[in-house]
Amino acid sequence: DRDAAQRAIATTLAVTPVEVPDDDWARRSQENLHPITVGRITITASPACHGEASQARRRERQSPSPLVPGPLAIVIQPSMGFGTGHHASTRLCLQLMQEQDLAGARVIDVGTGSGVLAIAAAQLGAASVLAIDVDPDALASAAENVQLNQTGERVELRRVDLGAFRRPHGLAVVDGMVYFTAEMNRAVGRYDPKTDKVDRIIGLGRDGTHMIVATPDGKGLYTADIMSGS
Repeated sequence: DRDAAQRAIATTLAVTPVEVPDDDWARRSQENLHPITVGRITITASPACHGEASQARRRERQSPSPLVPGPLAIVIQPSMGFGTGHHASTRLCLQLMQEQDLAGARVIDVGTGSGVLAIAAAQLGAASVLAIDVDPDALASAAENVQLNQTGERVELRRVDLGAFRRPHGLAVVDGMVYFTAEMNRAVGRYDPKTDKVDRIIGLGRDGTHMIVATPDGKGLYTADIMSGS
């Protein structure tokens, strides 16, 4: 927190804290963002644009083409939750999701932020989406967006705190279990959404466990060590 940071810096620098009003800077910075389109998904902060896309979907249903899927619109209200579609990582995820057949799939969105990817998964046909985050503000924003986009029946929001695991990064999902790397702990953990617990920890003895790939049966795990390049 602020006081702890001040004590740490005060050993080398003169520090004077200044109170700044909470002006919801994240919301203000996002209010003027333009809509962004990735494939057939358009993300906007304006419900008016959402209405235009809904009309486009209705026109598509009236004269459907079996070869051209209809457009999808997602409204993400300006908030403290990460995920407006403007960051490259979000756009790449949206692109990849549209290259997969999500019809009837079970999806886990780890670090859901604004809920944009969870909402997109539901709109792309996923039967159920578990969206998790540690930040209460992000989950509150995601809850608003899920309801606004009418995906509440298929998207479940849950607060998950990985506790002592520092800097979780790589993810792999096998048979509903989430395997993740903890870079600063030299370990791989396994999270079980059914019990809401980390039920397995595998020590690796490596300084920079980063990405992770799991075999289809979950018996083999492969990680990259960014510190040694192995």
